Amino acid sequence: MDYLKCMLIIYIFSIFTFSVNALEEKQVITNVEDLITLVNSKEFQELSAQYEEDEELDLQLSLFNGDECLMPTREAKNILKSKYGKSINSPKKELRFILGKCNPVLMIPGIYASKLLIELNCKKLAESERSTTFKEIRLYCGDSVCKDESKESEEHPLFVALLDKGFTLLGSENDKYSSCLGYFMNYFQNESECPSSNNKKLCYHSPYVKVGFYGATTKTKTKGKCGVEGVQNVIQSGILFVDSLVNIGAAKSFKTMHKRLSKRGYQEGFSLGGLPNDYRRYLATNNFAESAFRSQIERLYENTGKKVVVVAHSYGTLLTLSNLVNTKNRDLLPKIKKFIAIAPPFAGSSKLLDVFLHGMNDWNKSIDLFGKEIKITNYNIFGQFMMYKSLPTITELRPLPIAAKLFTSEKYHELGDALRERISYENKCRNSKCPTDTTPKFDNIFKGYYPSVTDSECAYENIKSTPKTFNRKCFTELYNVGECPTILTKPLNTNPYGSNIEKYCGQKKLNFYYQGECNENNINCLDRIYSEKGPYVFSNKEAVNYLLNRYNKDFAKKIDSIKLNEKHFESFEEIKAGNKKSIEYHNKISIIKDLPAPPVDTDVVYAAFAETPAAFVLKESDFIAKGDEYSKGGDDTVPTWSSLLTGLKWLYDKKKDNLKPNYKLVEYCSRLSDKGKYKFDPKKEQKFIALGCACLNSKNQYKKNFDSCTHAAMINDDVLIDYVISVADDPKVGNEVTPEKKEAVNKFDSKKNYESICNADLKRILETVK
Repeated sequence: MDYLKCMLIIYIFSIFTFSVNALEEKQVITNVEDLITLVNSKEFQELSAQYEEDEELDLQLSLFNGDECLMPTREAKNILKSKYGKSINSPKKELRFILGKCNPVLMIPGIYASKLLIELNCKKLAESERSTTFKEIRLYCGDSVCKDESKESEEHPLFVALLDKGFTLLGSENDKYSSCLGYFMNYFQNESECPSSNNKKLCYHSPYVKVGFYGATTKTKTKGKCGVEGVQNVIQSGILFVDSLVNIGAAKSFKTMHKRLSKRGYQEGFSLGGLPNDYRRYLATNNFAESAFRSQIERLYENTGKKVVVVAHSYGTLLTLSNLVNTKNRDLLPKIKKFIAIAPPFAGSSKLLDVFLHGMNDWNKSIDLFGKEIKITNYNIFGQFMMYKSLPTITELRPLPIAAKLFTSEKYHELGDALRERISYENKCRNSKCPTDTTPKFDNIFKGYYPSVTDSECAYENIKSTPKTFNRKCFTELYNVGECPTILTKPLNTNPYGSNIEKYCGQKKLNFYYQGECNENNINCLDRIYSEKGPYVFSNKEAVNYLLNRYNKDFAKKIDSIKLNEKHFESFEEIKAGNKKSIEYHNKISIIKDLPAPPVDTDVVYAAFAETPAAFVLKESDFIAKGDEYSKGGDDTVPTWSSLLTGLKWLYDKKKDNLKPNYKLVEYCSRLSDKGKYKFDPKKEQKFIALGCACLNSKNQYKKNFDSCTHAAMINDDVLIDYVISVADDPKVGNEVTPEKKEAVNKFDSKKNYESICNADLKRILETVK
């Protein structure tokens, strides 16, 4: 069998080598037309067909090793007869999973990590909203969307599309400024889902424009894989071969984890599910996510008779926490084994401030596609600013006052003293050998839950090839968010690894902005600067003129003849008013603004290894201009204080309030993971766990390129997936004969298509919830 496997691998490799050489010499592709020409070429089509065949071979190869979650057929047959009273000669995989050692898994993605699609009824739009919505579609999208006015269903990937002309990330004269993407990102399923200012809605709604996820639209309703397809391979082209190549790093989302779990015997709809959702909604008003969360947990629990492991990443951790602390879901809690919160922005993300103020450049990249360089350059600042006026996620992910409260609140005075003690000690260690005094207050509270500075594994190391930040293995990478500014308006003139930011701490000058709550005594709080300044959204005069000229020239005769001017676009003042209203509304409706401890066992997987924006230097005279950045620890998107500080708070709450759930800190990409008592060991219970990752080379030093393990890509890291598997693997659940498992065995129907039922259920929920 091993020989056959090797021969198949050699065969696959030979096909790829020959096919790549058959393509033309390398050229740069910067527009969608050239890309379509490439994928339609004879050579590429042949390569695509061969690849799809090889995907089937890969699936067959995976069966040689796997199925660890399924009880062996012979043993399952005997157990079913002796303990369950069932005589079944060839037990199906589902029954073998019930009897096996693994818990079912639900995967919940972060912002931009659900495959959203927009479905248009072009016929109705042309008939009923020709002078409004249809006219605006022509303005922002040209004639590439709803060109055929007789169509009753036309679908487009909302974010992110590779080949779709209306929404492509590639440069195109049809959508020169990503205005089509920016316009439709402001459409919501229901009219009540976005903020308003002066009784004016800041987003759009039409009964003929529907936003759904992959698996819940007319074309994809049978392809959702119980939500799993909607949370992987986020970049969409419509061509399997192309998608598998361009979805790397961040765009993979849960792809690798799904593949690993499937290999172990998980099946979509029966023991594995996903929760794609419209990440643009407020947590408290995301009724689909609330209903789908309940539906998926109940389905997986009832199918298998075993508790569910909820694996959430990034913004998905906030969605999960919101559902867990919701009193409506108390009956769900006994059905959940553990909540694994990966890279959680529980207290916000300072990078989101950067995105809000300056736009996101993450998609301005090049992809090497078999000798062809595809240059993605069209995620333009103009298109981004169009959507920011009505994107609740930007509001919810701003740095929150709760972080500062942990240092200043009377309730947490003991915790605040301990944190300041530890932070002060680490600052003394950064550029010299650590002093002999230690951190008794911190160690007293978190003994066993976080390494002590006196631990032998925390020894100072002088590694010249790595930044000084990493010289000590046990840095928390926290800083006093209550006293240190999140936004500065003066340049720091220091390298990102220094600690010079401390000289700005506690000064409370008017041009420093902090994370404290807004009140009369704190005029420079962060929420005020966020709402009263903000981006000058339509400062791009060229883009505005381009759209106006295009509209007047091409469509004035086809649609109601009008003369537009810049007043058609929202003013800067309207955007600021909308931001302020959004913050006020969020503060009013949020049920997790004080970050209550989750009522289930929870693992907080945080990072402290990468440069992550913690403060921005802005010019008062030109607020949109980005100056220097100051960086602290994190995963390049979520700062350590947002994740770790919350985990420490929950441990403190558990101790003070005698809470029952267990909370665990898991440091991802830690240099402690090489050896010692903190190294992850799946065979034993550990309070604090240090995981390795692809960032470390054989000498336990950090590589320069962190792309494979930073925020958006870490859920595809094998070490982290191994950890998730270790949590889901539980020999006890395989050995136990419980009433729930007996019921699952008795209810199992070999003729039932569990995946199809799940797909239909998610689609129904999306169409019926308000």
